[in-house]
Amino acid sequence: MFTLIQAEPNHLDDLALLFDAYRVFYKKESDLSAAQVFLRERLIKNQSVVFMVYDGSRAIGFTQLYLLFSSVNMAAVWLLNDLFVDPTYRGKNRKTIVRSGSKSLQSDPSKRSQFRNRTNQCCGK
Repeated sequence: MFTLIQAEPNHLDDLALLFDAYRVFYKKESDLSAAQVFLRERLIKNQSVVFMVYDGSRAIGFTQLYLLFSSVNMAAVWLLNDLFVDPTYRGKNRKTIVRSGSKSLQSDPSKRSQFRNRTNQCCGK
């Protein structure tokens, strides 16, 4: 059973393992403690939103979105910057599940409200 969640600080252990593997994939040295510090700051300071996918109790993927501003739209927008799926789960449409976190904003009013709250906290509205 696959479950999509919005990551909170209590998910940092699982998230940091995935994030570290993501960075190693891009030829960076493994640094799990730095990954935890980086992610904790992003989440606590409301500088990013992370969606994670679990297969039962195992974290298998994540996507991280960062807040940007659109001059044309004169509004805050979210950039899907990072996307990672555990290699053993690739090719099984898990990326689609991970991406659905960001797309769910369009269909779930309560999630849009949560993002607006994060946008307001970050941008001082």
